[in-house]
Amino acid sequence: MINIPKMKFPQKYTEIIKRYKDSPPEEKAKLEDEFIKAINDKESKFYSPILANTNEYELRAMLKLIPSLIDTG
Repeated sequence: MINIPKMKFPQKYTEIIKRYKDSPPEEKAKLEDEFIKAINDKESKFYSPILANTNEYELRAMLKLIPSLIDTG
C-alpha cells in the first residue's frame, strides 16, 4: 500500500473538517449544507471565489474526500 502524505490546511478549514469526519450521517448532511452556504457567502470566513464557482455536487464530493487527504491532528 502506498503511503500518501497528508496535506496541511489552515485552522479554519481543519476545524470544520474534523467536525465533519467525526459526525453521524445526519449531521454530515447538515454540515455539508452549512459549508456550501459559507463558501458562497462573501461575508463568510470560508468564502473562496474559486470554490464559489464550483457546483454543489462537486463541493459535496470534495468535502467527503478531504478528510482522508489532510492531517487534522
